[in-house]
Amino acid sequence: MAGPKNSSDANGEEKERYLLQLNNALKSLQADISSRNVTDYPDDLKEFGEQEEWVWEKIPFHHGLFKTIGKLVGDIATEYRRFAWILDSENPLDNRGYFDKVNISTHSGLPSAVNFYNLHRLRKRAAEAAQRQPSYASCIDDIAQILTTDSVPIDEVNQKVHEKQRESWVKNYLERLKDENLLGWRRDNITKAPVVTKRMQLGAESLWTVVNCSYSVASNMFEIYIADMWQDFDAREVWEDESCVGVSPALNARLRDYAKNNDAWHIIREIDEDFEGLHPVHVTRVMVGPFDNKYRTLGYDADRLPITQELLKEDENVGILRASLQYSYAPNVVVKGRGKDAYSRQKVYRANWRDEIVVCPAKYSNTVSDSLLGTKLKVLEM
Repeated sequence: MAGPKNSSDANGEEKERYLLQLNNALKSLQADISSRNVTDYPDDLKEFGEQEEWVWEKIPFHHGLFKTIGKLVGDIATEYRRFAWILDSENPLDNRGYFDKVNISTHSGLPSAVNFYNLHRLRKRAAEAAQRQPSYASCIDDIAQILTTDSVPIDEVNQKVHEKQRESWVKNYLERLKDENLLGWRRDNITKAPVVTKRMQLGAESLWTVVNCSYSVASNMFEIYIADMWQDFDAREVWEDESCVGVSPALNARLRDYAKNNDAWHIIREIDEDFEGLHPVHVTRVMVGPFDNKYRTLGYDADRLPITQELLKEDENVGILRASLQYSYAPNVVVKGRGKDAYSRQKVYRANWRDEIVVCPAKYSNTVSDSLLGTKLKVLEM
């Protein structure tokens, strides 16, 4: 599958530099989010809820919300690292690699969907491909032959040894990939099932938390959705039995791949309107990206940090990762219709609660922070 025109390829050392910088930024983001401790609702949210006379008992209090988000950011970092060559592991048996280039979206500055298409396709045939690679024992024997005999000209020894090492690294990558549970990357190809937790049963209703993480083709970014929903006793969009818990395909499709400008309240309204037996009371949407860098040259100019262009003039390899955490709550209901046609819906508020985060190289953190004075963006160092 050829890369789209709105993308650019990075190869060799440049590819590895780009992926390492992205990984470092994601690790800094993961550490910050995971360290947050939910001890109470923010003051502005509590004030809003009191004014609206919210039924607070309808909203589950998430002590582990940020740890859940942090873990998923770590999973996203792992997914992107699958396109890198890992050759400096403490244990040499962990060294591996396969892809020689990465296709980067010029809209988001992040690896494009074509990479995940190729990754998922490779996983389907990884076991067979690994068997076609030379065995580790034969690679060792070949390297010994190269180093201890005159079978290879002296000026070609290093290259031939590297080629044999590369065969073993590719084999190791394929053997690991065949058993990996990859993150989903498109709506009709759900690879990693949502994580579902039943919180409580209250009369005829049950409270569920659904967590979904997937790559959005619409935004060229990974997105995380965490939704809390009450479900009527006769509905079966979310369920559990003796062997598993699950989410209907229709609901799972509703928890992924929204347009970039659809805030969390829009998702609550969509679920509330589309599923008669579900009553969503909270949604958190996390957008991991964009990644402002030299590759991000198309679209979303209004969303690009002005400081990025200045820094790129000084350092063409600078990268600034953005992340947005959006929250919406709807614990109250309103009755629509009259008489026997009356029905209830959640009261959806368009208030916009969010955290905006910027991750940049440490040496530019003061410059970036100064450029963002007067905003609520939080600046992290990588």
